[in-house]
Amino acid sequence: MSQISLLLHHPEAIPTLAGWFFGEWGHLDEARTVATETERLSARLHADHLPLTLVALIDGAPVGTVSLRAEQVPERREWTPWLAGLYVEPGQRGRGLGGELVAAAEQAARQLGFEAMFLVAYDREAFYHRLGWTTVESVVYHRQTGLILRRSLT
Repeated sequence: MSQISLLLHHPEAIPTLAGWFFGEWGHLDEARTVATETERLSARLHADHLPLTLVALIDGAPVGTVSLRAEQVPERREWTPWLAGLYVEPGQRGRGLGGELVAAAEQAARQLGFEAMFLVAYDREAFYHRLGWTTVESVVYHRQTGLILRRSLT
C-alpha cells in the first residue's frame, strides 16, 4: 500500500524524482538537466502555497509523484493551479497509483482554496476524463499539440 505525502516531508526523494523527470521530459527543453530538475523540485518544498510536490511512497521508497504549479501555459496565466509532472514508476503502473496521486493533488488544491485546476495532456486525456476532467481547448506547448483539461473542485 502506498502513502502519499508532501515532498516537503521527504526531500531525500528529490534525486530519484529529478532522474525520473529528466528521463521522461528532458527532451522537451535542451536546457534541462538532472541538476535543473533537482533545483525545480527543491523549490517545491511547500505545504501552504504553490508550487508544491507530492510523492507516493511504498516502504519508504518513492514510486510516483505529482506537482501543483501556479503557471504552466503562458497564454493562460489567468488559470491556476496546474497539475504537472504526474509520474508513476513503470513497475507500479496499472495499479491505480496515478489516480490516487491526482486525487491527492486535487485535495491539496482544495485546501489551498482553489475552485478548479488545469493540466496539459498530450496523450493521456482518456485517463483524466475518467477522473472527471473535461477538455477546454487545444494548445501548442513545448512544440507539441496537446489539450488543456479542467477539473472543478467544488
